[in-house]
Amino acid sequence: MKNNYPFLLFLCLLATLPLFAQENVTVSGTVTDAQTKEPLVGVSIVAEGAGLGTVTDLYGNYQLTVPKLTTLRYSFVGYEDQTALAAGSVAVYIALKPGAININPVVVSASRRREKILDAPASLSLIEARSIKTQVAVTATDLIRNVPGVDVMKTGLQGANVVVRGFNSLFSNDLLMLVDNRLAGIPSLRVNSLQMIPTANDDIDRIEVLRGPASAVYGPNSINGVLHLITKSPIDEPGTRASLGLGMRAFMPDTIAVVNPDNPKLDSKNAADRMAWSAGIRHATAINTKSGNWKMGYKISANYFNGNDWKYDDPNEPDTLIKGIQSPNGRIELRADGTHIPPDSVAAGVRGDYVNNARNEEITRYNFDGRFDIRFKKSAEMIVAAGWNKVSDIVLSPLGALQNIGWRNWYTQTRLRYKDLFAQFYVNGSNSGDSYFLQTGDRSVEKSKLWALQLQHSISPLAKVKLVYGFDAFWTRPNTQGSINGTFENRDNINEYGGYLQADYRITNKISLIGALRTDYHSVLDKVFVSPRAAFQYKPNAAHTFRATVNRAFKTPGAGALFIDILQGQLPTGIAIRGIGNTNGFNFNFAPNPYYENQNLPQFLSSYGAAPNQYYNVGDQSINNSAWNGLLSVIFNGIQTELAKDSTLAQFADLVNLAVGLILPDTLGNVGHVVKDLNLTTRTFTPADWQNISNINPMQNASALTYELGYKGILGKQLFFTIDAYRTNFKNYISPATLITPVVMLNTDELANYLAPIVQYNLENSPSPALNDALVNILDNPDREIYGLSGNGNGRADDEVVAIMSYAVSQLPVGAISPTSAASPQMVIATRNIGSLTIYGIDLAATMYLSENFKFNTSYSFVDKDSIRVEGAQSGYIALNAPKHKIRVGADYALPKTGLTFGAQFRWQDGFPASSGAYVGRVNARSDLDLNIAWTPTFYPRLDVALTVQNIYNNNTPFFAGTPNIGRFSMLRLSHSL
Repeated sequence: MKNNYPFLLFLCLLATLPLFAQENVTVSGTVTDAQTKEPLVGVSIVAEGAGLGTVTDLYGNYQLTVPKLTTLRYSFVGYEDQTALAAGSVAVYIALKPGAININPVVVSASRRREKILDAPASLSLIEARSIKTQVAVTATDLIRNVPGVDVMKTGLQGANVVVRGFNSLFSNDLLMLVDNRLAGIPSLRVNSLQMIPTANDDIDRIEVLRGPASAVYGPNSINGVLHLITKSPIDEPGTRASLGLGMRAFMPDTIAVVNPDNPKLDSKNAADRMAWSAGIRHATAINTKSGNWKMGYKISANYFNGNDWKYDDPNEPDTLIKGIQSPNGRIELRADGTHIPPDSVAAGVRGDYVNNARNEEITRYNFDGRFDIRFKKSAEMIVAAGWNKVSDIVLSPLGALQNIGWRNWYTQTRLRYKDLFAQFYVNGSNSGDSYFLQTGDRSVEKSKLWALQLQHSISPLAKVKLVYGFDAFWTRPNTQGSINGTFENRDNINEYGGYLQADYRITNKISLIGALRTDYHSVLDKVFVSPRAAFQYKPNAAHTFRATVNRAFKTPGAGALFIDILQGQLPTGIAIRGIGNTNGFNFNFAPNPYYENQNLPQFLSSYGAAPNQYYNVGDQSINNSAWNGLLSVIFNGIQTELAKDSTLAQFADLVNLAVGLILPDTLGNVGHVVKDLNLTTRTFTPADWQNISNINPMQNASALTYELGYKGILGKQLFFTIDAYRTNFKNYISPATLITPVVMLNTDELANYLAPIVQYNLENSPSPALNDALVNILDNPDREIYGLSGNGNGRADDEVVAIMSYAVSQLPVGAISPTSAASPQMVIATRNIGSLTIYGIDLAATMYLSENFKFNTSYSFVDKDSIRVEGAQSGYIALNAPKHKIRVGADYALPKTGLTFGAQFRWQDGFPASSGAYVGRVNARSDLDLNIAWTPTFYPRLDVALTVQNIYNNNTPFFAGTPNIGRFSMLRLSHSL
């Protein structure tokens, strides 16, 4: 056998000769998205059977040397694989088609440019057109309720306040809301009110939700994230589509009985009163020119919604009132026909007319939208758009509920794009119509405008560096005619300017560094604010991305926080409740208080003082006698009202007046003071932390420094998983509007001890024995209530008199710890910076594509705080108005052969303390289950039928203090493509 080894070796070498002789070729080219034509970065190209491969670079380019006639396989997450034969050293251009499961779509909100969601250097969620189509939404709020990290505070059938990662409030603006790159909030208030935007749900192409700070690119008021609604292009989405919807609220017999149990206004059993309906049409036409060098298209849409909102009866809203308009010179009162009565005539005794003040819960909303597009080849585009919206409903504000009557919002917008240059100019306008506050009857005149100019350009000065830079200018011009901004009316203009630069440096195909820097100037604060951003991104392959980011973001106080000056209400003792902008800060009058060991404590003003601006120490009894006589007058009027409610007692009104004059003292002895906070929702009083009150500084920008670690990945081509953990350090956090002034009251325990022997003696020694018998008959009856107090049946009336007087006094402040800027006693609702705080949180989400037709999704969000302890604040804390824990589980299943799609979403959120202006309380934990059913008949695909049932098991827990119980709502929609 030894002699055979050389022969075998020769045969082996002979067999390898074809390999050495085989020709190699070099294949190069570009891989793009077949739909968007955008280059794809990180596409895997593998030479089958040769063990060779590469990936595309930043521009989608690749180059690979392989044996001739080798099959190349091109694969990328979210796209269908494609193959090509390496027939020679030639350029091979590949256009990959998105797969049936588009698990890695394109987004624009993270960096203000197009990129794949896995490449976006931020935590971001996308709601695509397919999901929007299968849901029936009253407003776009209903479309984003299932997004991880999003907090939706529903205040009615269509009203809601939306934020990301906590810090919600009425009239919230912590979340930057955009529609087609345009700020979409109410101009001067910067309030995100989705029912007031002209955009129709049927015209929304997708919704992008960016979690976390974004000031480095977007500027102010993106401190917690960005909500971006992107509408359909008439060129890409032509056609005509009409829809008709019909919905119904569930009957809830205790909807408002829980709010006002003494006089409940129950929900209607009449089904017609609980129904809602909608109608809409969208028409879009695309025009292709013969040369093919340019395209143009236009679209118009119109929508209507009508229904009755969930019922709510606020006991702080009077049954009748005189409507009016606040002005710097005083209140203008209105007659029923709208005639104005100037303040000097009102002071002379000429009054307006009392009118019915029952809530009108009917919702009426119209909107119209139009757009014209021109595209010049692929390099240039011009878009001109305009829209108008008119709505009537109930809106909750920090100053109480607003009867919204014909509030109109409109915009005009022009966008230009040429290669990598983007420019836009737009105007947002608002007109509040005849809207007024239900607690006071005061009109809300809001005719403000926002003018905006934005420029952005991107370049790639180096092969691996991409720069995006731009400039923004916003000019806010409030116009409330003195009704809201009062004394600030002529000095409430705001100019804001900002510039930014973002650099994306691809060190390798796996490692990227992103840095951004932005500076902004605010004319009222007269300061420049700098927002830096840094991100490190590691992408080991096309399916996984790891991210570490540091962002410094900021929020500017809006016109409402700076300039509001409006009466919210008035207590029976003459103490005004007023919302006041914090432009100059609030200083309190401090003095050594001899009744509290000479501590330097704040003093109070009283309607019963020697002068309206005369300050008193808490505990100073020199004011008690005048205060007591003033309180008696208020109490007598209240007793008369109580007696008038019972026809059997009305005859005793004169007797009670006589009795009070005979048995109650004219002066008070040793009765001290207590200091309390007023809950403006329940009108109840709680002990105040008044000894820790300090002066409040003028409003400043709030800043947030956020450290975030994140992962986005696709596991097994079916599971899309994201997790983001963050820590945010807030400085000068801007709180919701809260009551900053506690009230001073007589000590009712000491008052009762003082009155008891005097009342007993006076009754026992009354010159009229019949008087005592009458009072016993009226007050001592256990079956009869006055001020909610019933008699004890002991045959005497003195204890009932003392109890009634003590209770009445416990509800009537004699003064308020008012700031020195107040000319008379007043309680102030204001916004302020509350110092530094740190929060930790996590957002986790997973979507499992079990098949092309079956999708399972879940998410969990956590924030470690729901309130912050602040010395001197109302109730001793500032509420973040959002839950610590939120959980969501859902599934979608499609039956392509029948055209049916089923979806279900379950949500649970933790309870939390709530405080925003006039609304204070606690929100209980709640859970909701929503169901969606959609059907597109395979035999008639131009028809779409969709049914959505919200809160399917009719959970009646309110979303916030002062809001109605919101139960089950079902709506069916028919849509037809013409």
